[in-house]
Amino acid sequence: MSDGIVETISETKAQYRGLRVVQAMADAQMDEVYALRYHAYLKESAIEPNRTGRFIDNYDLNRTSIPLGVVNQRGRLVGAIRFAVQPPMSHGIMDFRSSPEFQVFPDVLRQLEQDDRPIASGARFAIEPENPRRSEIAMLLMLAQVVAARASGAKWGLATVRGSHLHFYRRFCAMKPLCEPRRMPNLNYDYTLMGVDIDEAYADVIARYPKACRDYFEREHPFWSAEITHALPELAMRGAA
Repeated sequence: MSDGIVETISETKAQYRGLRVVQAMADAQMDEVYALRYHAYLKESAIEPNRTGRFIDNYDLNRTSIPLGVVNQRGRLVGAIRFAVQPPMSHGIMDFRSSPEFQVFPDVLRQLEQDDRPIASGARFAIEPENPRRSEIAMLLMLAQVVAARASGAKWGLATVRGSHLHFYRRFCAMKPLCEPRRMPNLNYDYTLMGVDIDEAYADVIARYPKACRDYFEREHPFWSAEITHALPELAMRGAA
C-alpha cells in the first residue's frame, strides 16, 4: 500500500459500486486471502518468496481473529485484513494472544490491558497489486475495521505500521505511535505500534472518511456491527457493553 492511496480518495459513490466487505471463513476463501496477502507483501519486499505462494501465520486460526475481505462485482477477492480482538484480562483467557503485537510489544500492551477492556487490532492489510480501485478498497476495509472495533467493545484500537504507511493510519484512524519501531516476526521491516482510544476518537475517526464511502458502507452493510459480534463468540463473555 503506497502513500498515493491517501491522496487519491474518490468522493464519487459510483466508484464504490460493486465492492463489498465480507468475512472470509470457508477454506477456499481463506486460501484467497493467503495468496493475495503473499503477492501484496512480496511486491513491497516485506517477506521472502516461498514455494507455496501463500503468507500464513499462527494467528490466522486464532479464535478471536476474523479475516475481512473486499470482493469485487465478480466475487473475486481484491483486499483483505485480519481483524482481531483480545478479550480483557478479567475473562481469564490467558492461554493465547490475539495478535503478534503481544509478542513484540508486551511492555506497551501491559499498560493498555489495565483498562480491562477488549483490545482490537488490524494486521496483514493487503490490496491486490495494481488494482485500479485501490483507494476505494482501502477505505472500505479500514472503515469496516473501525466499526468492528467499536462493536467489539474495545477501548483501544491498534495497528503495527511501517514508516511509509504511518501517515495513512494517522489520517484515517487518528492513531499515534506508542513506542519506537521494532522488528515483527516473519517480516523484513521494523514496525511501529500505533494506537487510538476508541471511546474518545470514534466519532472523529468516522468523520475522516469520505462521505461517499460512509454512505455506501452503511447502505451495503447495515448489520455489520451485529455480524462482527456474532462472529466473535468469545466476546459474549464480556456481557453487555
